[in-house]
Amino acid sequence: MKDVRMLVTPELAREWLKKNTRNRHINGRVVNAYATDMAAGRWTPSNEGVGFYDTGELADGQHRLAAIEKSGAAIELLVTWDIPVSSGFNLNSGKGRTPLDNNRISGGPEWINRNAITITHTILDLPRSCPYKASIYEIIQFAVLHRDAIEFAAVLFRSGRARISIAPVMTAVALASQYEDRGRLTEFCRALYSGEFSGPEDAGVVRLREWLFAAKKPSDHVARVEATRRVQRAIKAYCDREPIKKLYLPSDLIYPLKVAESDERGGSVARRPR
Repeated sequence: MKDVRMLVTPELAREWLKKNTRNRHINGRVVNAYATDMAAGRWTPSNEGVGFYDTGELADGQHRLAAIEKSGAAIELLVTWDIPVSSGFNLNSGKGRTPLDNNRISGGPEWINRNAITITHTILDLPRSCPYKASIYEIIQFAVLHRDAIEFAAVLFRSGRARISIAPVMTAVALASQYEDRGRLTEFCRALYSGEFSGPEDAGVVRLREWLFAAKKPSDHVARVEATRRVQRAIKAYCDREPIKKLYLPSDLIYPLKVAESDERGGSVARRPR
């Protein structure tokens, strides 16, 4: 086998993709995520690139090549030639890294934990009709930009609890923290965990616990979005001390994400969308 580092242009990528005859189907969401980073100049060199079998067929790198073609950017990649076809048994067969793994390995922000990644993913998905495949860079950048809200909720849900510390609940709390008193939100989360309430003014958290333990865990995109809206309704009732008797599904988010602007200290501040 021979390794060469090459500048791969969109035209060259298009030609090489014609040799893509024995690969899995291309995932368009992955291509979009790669292409976004490439077009923005965020793609970084690594030991992973493009490989060709000794038959001349493309062995590895189809998503990178498709992203180069889509982005219109020329990207430097490590290209490996003459890979034995028998090596296909081991290509891309290892354990994939999660965004949390990549953040830690790359020396990213230490405050970003599993909950923060989950909340970030869910917020990115909320305004879309289908799940959004964000690049690792986009995920970390978004989390840092909205650190104030995401970290607040991520810390509150450090103790895992079935039916409670799930993506829609954590995300709803993160978004609500941009609008509501955080002391009251902290009490909401404590009551949600403990099941202990003060009176009718806490009906929002009572109704939410009833719903969480009775409903199926939201497993698809639509169900997660609807669950987030329903949790927000419970939070609103709790913060307003409204003695609700039923937890209805709102037609839209009660607490949409506020636009974040970088402040002079390199952090972020939130403001309502214009």
